[in-house]
Amino acid sequence: MYLASEDGPLPDEPRRLTLVLAGPREPESWQGGDRKPIDFYDLKGVIETLLAGLRINGATYEAAQHPTFYPGRTARVIVAISGSRVTTTRASSSPNARLCS
Repeated sequence: MYLASEDGPLPDEPRRLTLVLAGPREPESWQGGDRKPIDFYDLKGVIETLLAGLRINGATYEAAQHPTFYPGRTARVIVAISGSRVTTTRASSSPNARLCS
C-alpha cells in the first residue's frame, strides 16, 4: 500500500499483515473430523500463537465496530512493541459481504 508522504516525493509504505481464514477446520477425511467452519475464535488462536512465536507479550483485546465486519464479532488487538502502540483489528466478515469465487 502506498500513501502520499508529507515529508517528500517518495510515498510512505506502512507495513501491514493480513490473515484470512476460511473453510472447514479440518479437511474431509474417511476418519471424520471437525467440519465446522473456521470462526472468530480460531483466528484469535492464530493471532495468539503468532504473537507468542514473536515473543510479543501483553496483548489486550477490546470490542470494536466496523461496517464491513460482522456485528458483535469484531475486536481490536493492542500490543506494545518497543514503546510503540500497535493496533490491529480482527473480525468475522459481515453476512452482507459477497463471497468471491
